Amino acid sequence: MSYDNIGAVYEHMNDFAKALSYYEKALAIREKSLPATHPDLAASYNNIGMVHFNMNNYTEALLWHEKALIIRRNSLPSNHLDLTISYDSIGMVYHKIGDYKKALSYTKMVLETLQHSPTPNQSQLAWCYNNMGMIYDKMNEHTKALSSHRIALTIRQKMLDSDHSDLAVSYNNIGQAYAGMGNHEKALSKFQRAISIAKKSLPLDHPDLQQYISNLENATKNKFETTLTFF
Repeated sequence: MSYDNIGAVYEHMNDFAKALSYYEKALAIREKSLPATHPDLAASYNNIGMVHFNMNNYTEALLWHEKALIIRRNSLPSNHLDLTISYDSIGMVYHKIGDYKKALSYTKMVLETLQHSPTPNQSQLAWCYNNMGMIYDKMNEHTKALSSHRIALTIRQKMLDSDHSDLAVSYNNIGQAYAGMGNHEKALSKFQRAISIAKKSLPLDHPDLQQYISNLENATKNKFETTLTFF
């Protein structure tokens, strides 16, 4: 088993310190045997960046992901899907630190690359629109968020079973957009749909399902409070 594979196992186990150690060993070998612009170096940089991200070391994560992006831009065609890994990783960091404008910019780069790929991955497209919608919500641009989440839902409906948990994600996010717009009636409807699907596809104690239920309760409360203002 390679150092990368061992690192991936530890990362999956959330033992990020050990994962980082093995990813660094893999990088050291590659740096000795590969030219500085080889795409495999970018893969190592990306792995290390993701571990730092998971350890909440966002400045360090950004440095590694930017190093990976430089190599990929210099060694790969502009529509290569490996570029989306770097764009998405950098966007995630900016999203996490609250720089939503930059997060949106990199997420749009993911979308553009996917759209120009000869074999666009529909699942990736859906997640890209999903991420854009979440960023727009953070920026209080709820109409744009709603549009993005609807596109994600449309893609998912064409490729997934009707009780797939990703559909629940989309319905919940659409509900969040409606809630942000003050349309509590439609928000309630979407949260209920998300819960209905999630109950079929997730354990009852799953955090996503619990979040959907919490969102429904908040929307119910907000609708009630809004109704009271008219009396």
